Amino acid sequence: MLKTQLYFAGSAPQAVDEYLVKAGYNRLFSQLNDRSRIKRWMSYKDEHPGMKLFVDSGAFSAYTKGKEIDLDDYIAYLNEYGRYFDVMVQVDYIPGKSNVVQDRQVYLDAPRISWENFLHMRERLDKSLWDRFIPVFHEGEDFKWLENMLEYRDANGNPLRYIGISPHTETTTDRRLVFCKEAFRRIKKSSNPDVKTHGFGMTALNILQYIDFTSVDSTTWLKGAIYGTILVHRHNKLAAMNVGERTTGAADHFCWLGADAKEEVCRLIEDAGFSTEKLRKIDPTRSSEEEEVLDDSVEDITNSIAMRQMFNAASMVRYLETTEFVGLPKSARRIGL
Repeated sequence: MLKTQLYFAGSAPQAVDEYLVKAGYNRLFSQLNDRSRIKRWMSYKDEHPGMKLFVDSGAFSAYTKGKEIDLDDYIAYLNEYGRYFDVMVQVDYIPGKSNVVQDRQVYLDAPRISWENFLHMRERLDKSLWDRFIPVFHEGEDFKWLENMLEYRDANGNPLRYIGISPHTETTTDRRLVFCKEAFRRIKKSSNPDVKTHGFGMTALNILQYIDFTSVDSTTWLKGAIYGTILVHRHNKLAAMNVGERTTGAADHFCWLGADAKEEVCRLIEDAGFSTEKLRKIDPTRSSEEEEVLDDSVEDITNSIAMRQMFNAASMVRYLETTEFVGLPKSARRIGL
């Protein structure tokens, strides 16, 4: 069993959120866009104290939209509601403007500005929140900034208890694994080798067999469901499979499986409490799968996208519960993800 805590990220309809609550799953929201949803989940936590709630700053979303985050407002928000949050993320600095190439120095300065933001915020947070408030190290930044986090000590000589590691999302799984391997090598040789780590945007959970993150977040459970894709845990791996009744042209479609494999997948779906027929179904009033959009007004959980999202969440948790940690081989190329 993998010990990594999984936070489900992204906006989902209320029916799906209620499923996650009943299952006791953890949730991540952006304070920039999702404060109303966070408020709802705070009330859920009062009733289900075992659930965990992760609050992200929304820095990347602000960057893509050309907005700025009000640091003082975010600090005040965390001080007011931080008792509900299990992890809180600094406002990290993303250089330049979205889709605009910047001078090299702008990118070199970014981790320094992020670190200054972290210290500025931490000093103004209630001390009871410090151990749950995390800085973020991004792939592409000089590793000296990761080492800076690891060697940091506050005025009382205490190290950071929790840090964030953010691999590039638009790259191969093997590339992300190489970056994570190097980050963890430096963590283990530092003076803070037992620091907790959060892996951002972990689209491929199979990495967790080899990299021992304390926690990760993912939107994989949401995105594929819109286009008829489910996540199936077979043969010790979690793999995407298209099941939509109108998407049979997909190379990874359920319909191309042999009879025994189809039976196995159907059994996995039924054992998880879902219906293969409903997961495949598309609302006949919609012209295409892409147009089947959900929002908080939807209460009918038989909607196929909602059902696939729920199934995907359950599959991801089952993968974590049934997979053993094996650690890294000497060469990442030998993993074959």
